[in-house]
Amino acid sequence: MSKNKTQKWWQKLIGQKMTASGWLSFFVFGLGQLKNKQKGKALFFFAFQFVYIAIEVLTSSVVTGSLPGQPEYWGYGFFRKSLYGFITLGETTGGRFRDNSPVMMIEGIIAIFLLLILFVIWIMNIRDANESYLSYKRTGEIQSSKEFYKEVFETGFAYVVSAPALILMLFVSILPIIFSFLTAFTNWDAYHNPPADLIDWVGFENFTKIIELPGWRTTFLGVASWTVIWAFLATFTTFFGGLLLAMVINNRRVVCKKAWRTILILPWAIPSMISLLVFKNFLNQTYGPLNRMLGMDIPWLNDPFLAKVTLLVVNFWLGVPYFMMLMTGMLTSFDKT
Repeated sequence: MSKNKTQKWWQKLIGQKMTASGWLSFFVFGLGQLKNKQKGKALFFFAFQFVYIAIEVLTSSVVTGSLPGQPEYWGYGFFRKSLYGFITLGETTGGRFRDNSPVMMIEGIIAIFLLLILFVIWIMNIRDANESYLSYKRTGEIQSSKEFYKEVFETGFAYVVSAPALILMLFVSILPIIFSFLTAFTNWDAYHNPPADLIDWVGFENFTKIIELPGWRTTFLGVASWTVIWAFLATFTTFFGGLLLAMVINNRRVVCKKAWRTILILPWAIPSMISLLVFKNFLNQTYGPLNRMLGMDIPWLNDPFLAKVTLLVVNFWLGVPYFMMLMTGMLTSFDKT
C-alpha cells in the first residue's frame, strides 16, 4: 500500500513513467528533449543549468583567483560558499578575512531560494521529457520548437510580467521575515554581536530559556499578550471606525459628500512614514507642540500605558480612512430601491 502511494507521489512529479529520455534529462537539462528531437525545448531547459553552473564557476577562485592566507571556503563558488556560510555562520573574526554571520545567513537564504527554483525547473524538465516521449509513442507526433515557444509565451506571459514585482516582494518582504525568524535559532546577543563577533546556531535553546527562566518568561508573556491585544484592538477600531464614517457620509442628510470624503481620505493619502514622523515630533514629551499647547509634561511615548493608548490612536488615524473607502464602495453597490 505504501509502495503504491510512493509511486503515485513520484508519478505526479515526473509523469506516468520514467523513460530513457527522462533519465537523460535527469542528469543534463534538455538532453532528453534533444533525444526526442526537440532542439528548441532542449536549449530552453539547458540554458537554466548552464547559467547556474556559470555563476558557480565564475564566482569561484578558479576564475577570480585567491589571495595569500585566504580561507579555503572563500574560494568556493557562490552557491557552495553561501550554503557553507549558512551552515557554519562564519569561522574567522579578525584579520584581513573577516566573516559576517548575518550577511552569510542572507546569502545562504538567497542561494536556497535560487536552488529551489532550479529544483522546480529540473522536475519540469524530467516530466516534459517523459511526457513528450510517451506522447510521441502514442501519436507519432512531436511538438515543434515553434509550437513550444508559442505555448511558453501564451501560458507564461503573466508570470513574466509579474516576475519583477514577485522578485521585489521576495527580497523586500519575504527575505527579511525568514531572516528574522532564523535569528531566533542563533545566539545573537550582546556577547555575540556581529560583525565584531560571530554567531552560532543554538537550535531551540532560546525557546527553552523563555520557558525555564522566570525573567524571560515574564517578558515574553507580557510582549505576547500585548501583541494579541494590539492585533484585536487595532483591527476592531479601524474597521468599525471606517464603517461608521462610511455610513455617516452615505446618509441622505449629509451634504457635500465628495468634499467630506476628500477631507477624511487625506490621512491615508499621505505616506504613513511621513505621518508617523510628524506624530513622533508632535507627541514629544519635551518639545512637542501638543504638550506646549496644553502647558503640561505628559509622557505620551515614554509611559508604557500611555504609549500603548497613543499607538492605538495613531493607528486609528492611519487606518480608518482606508476602511472608510472600502466600506463606502460596498455601501454604494447596495440596491437602494
